[in-house]
Order: sequence, then structure tokens, then C-alpha cells
Amino acid sequence: MKTLTAILIALLAGCNSTPPASSEIDADSLYRGGDHREDLEGKYGKGTLVFVGESIPDDAFAASVMREMISVGKPRPQMYEIFLRKNLGPGGDYYRDYVFFNDQNRVMYSARRQPLLPMK
Repeated sequence: MKTLTAILIALLAGCNSTPPASSEIDADSLYRGGDHREDLEGKYGKGTLVFVGESIPDDAFAASVMREMISVGKPRPQMYEIFLRKNLGPGGDYYRDYVFFNDQNRVMYSARRQPLLPMK
């Protein structure tokens, strides 16, 4: 009986009905494919909008995400917006969520750039 109780406690310990803090929600859940850019700005505030067209972004992270997505057959975005989201973890810095849009201002894909942690 003690063994069964221990197993049940161990199984239930992993079940948490409270959702994670907003900073812990992955970027793909926050910025779903097809969402309109104006709706996202209404929810999360204005970010830094960058038009890319046919050029390669100056931002190395944005350029690498675009190369990766294009290499797996996704269409080329026309612009991206960087939203800052508070990181509640160590360091308390901000995540940088890169959200890529098509020419109709719809989300194509997103990526999160983790804050840099100080070296120990």
C-alpha cells in the first residue's frame, strides 16, 4: 500500500494545473501562424519592425532564422518584428521574440532569442 501511495504521489507531483508565467510560454504559442501583426501589437505592444524584402537582415539572429526556414521550404518573409518579453528566470533580462510576417502582415514563423547569462 505504501508503494502504491508513493507512486501516486510521484505521478501527481508532475501535474500542475496552473499555466506557466507568460515569459515561459514558447514563442510559437504566443505568435501563432496566421495571426495579424496589428493584433499582436495590440496584445504585446509595439516592437521593433524591420522590413527585409529581398535583402538579408543586418541582425545575425534574424538572418540565421530566415536561412533555416527557407532551407526547409518555408516562404521568405517580407518583414519581422522584435517583441521584448520579460524573463522571470535568472538574470531577469528580456527575451527577444522575432516574429516573421508575410506581405499581408500575417505571422509566418517566430523564434525566441534567449538573454545572455553572465559567465561564472
